[in-house]
Amino acid sequence: SLELHAMSQYGASEFAYRFFADRDLESFDDLILRSSAQDWWRTMFRDGMIQTLTRHMDLDGQAYRPTAVFLNGEYWGIHNLREKLNEDYVEAHYGEEDAEIIEGTWGGQSAHYDELDAILEAGGLNTPEVFAEVEARMDVDQYLNYLIAEIYSANADWPGNNLKLWRPLTPEGRWRWMLFDTDFGFGGNANGQFGSNTLALATAPNAPGWPNPPWSTFLFRSLLTNDGFRHAFIQRMAAHASTTFEPDRALAMIDSLQANLAPAIPRHKVRWPQSISFGSSWDALVRIMRDFATAHPAAVRGHVTTHFDDVTGSARLTLTTGSGGRVYAEGVPMAP
Repeated sequence: SLELHAMSQYGASEFAYRFFADRDLESFDDLILRSSAQDWWRTMFRDGMIQTLTRHMDLDGQAYRPTAVFLNGEYWGIHNLREKLNEDYVEAHYGEEDAEIIEGTWGGQSAHYDELDAILEAGGLNTPEVFAEVEARMDVDQYLNYLIAEIYSANADWPGNNLKLWRPLTPEGRWRWMLFDTDFGFGGNANGQFGSNTLALATAPNAPGWPNPPWSTFLFRSLLTNDGFRHAFIQRMAAHASTTFEPDRALAMIDSLQANLAPAIPRHKVRWPQSISFGSSWDALVRIMRDFATAHPAAVRGHVTTHFDDVTGSARLTLTTGSGGRVYAEGVPMAP
């Protein structure tokens, strides 16, 4: 992967161009030409697909656009143009000039986060006053969306890895989580298949190490002791399973991004023969994502029912509106 930094000593101090159609940003200080990381061996667009699929979920993620890269005139293959998750990203999207960003939450990086950790350690999160202290320090609603995106996508390189969060450096600044590097999701790893139980992975109390050591699951486990948070997580997961991750929607996204990339694949394979080699063909590797999209909803419902004692099954609702309006389930707009 390559990082691009606009520096005034070389000319312009910003990249003044609207690179991403789904971002209302006309300039960038930094950009990444991402090699697709672990998915370099597979589809070249898995992380871009997952982040595009979940773009509307109030997630601080990276816009995606595939590019053909040339270095000094030499063809260098497909790279994915992405935003860089740093202070400039925070300022561009939120107007916050001063922010702290930490990677991982094992303590000692931020006094503010350590205060949050101490509240969780003390317990009693079902007490409204205690949970209000938690909500004052982190954006609980945004964290719910982040959890659902990671768990539903079956990102098996998380939560002990690829964990980054930020907050404005103001007295009332609350933590928000950043979504990135989901290449092990949607069938991208042996532990991220359509039947993989990443809900169990994200809540394990005593896992020995990667990808889910105890410190990495502590926040989620603690918040689940609050009845309101637990119910919101369960119902919002169901709502997104029926909308965001609904199979036809996910398949249409995969098909669209694959069709966009298809003309560039043969030349990329000639340049990098080992790329896209963890399967019999590129189409076969993309089919893994398609199979995941189709089969995972039923698996997730089973994981939720098994994990939570107060969930005994699912109910199917038929929702209709009259002359107008929208129906929301746990804050998620249902399909018209």
